[in-house]
Amino acid sequence: MHILAVPFRFPALLFSSVLIIALSQLSGTANASTDHNKQQVLQQKLKLLDSMINRGSTSKKVRDSDNEEARLLLRQAEELYALARKNIQLGDLDETGKIINEAIRAISSAGARAKGKKGSTPVERSRYQELKSAIESLLESVDLTFENPVDLEQIRHMKD
Repeated sequence: MHILAVPFRFPALLFSSVLIIALSQLSGTANASTDHNKQQVLQQKLKLLDSMINRGSTSKKVRDSDNEEARLLLRQAEELYALARKNIQLGDLDETGKIINEAIRAISSAGARAKGKKGSTPVERSRYQELKSAIESLLESVDLTFENPVDLEQIRHMKD
């Protein structure tokens, strides 16, 4: 009886083994699919980062800024972007994700620091004064031409 039970166990053991192998293959396929999706997401984030660094208003503002700390953070974001591109080609997706996130934080911080410059620049103030003088001259000539005088004092006391 013991000998007769062995043939019945063998198919069950064989089935179990085949099932385990099949499931492990499916798991590998699922991991590959997950990795592919993750790589696509990282590629999209790299495109976003590229846009932020090379064409975005934030990077332009930082480059035009006098804030050296902001410029340093932008350079750091550029270096991290280059590193992320290399890592994604090597297939290190987890590390690539961390690097991209760090680069996005760096460029965001750079933009926040570049905002420190408030008000108009001396060149802008000078241009404003020139335009204001030209408008006052124009209004004076209009005042001499028409019957309804323009209140030049009110215009002169407008907030600069």
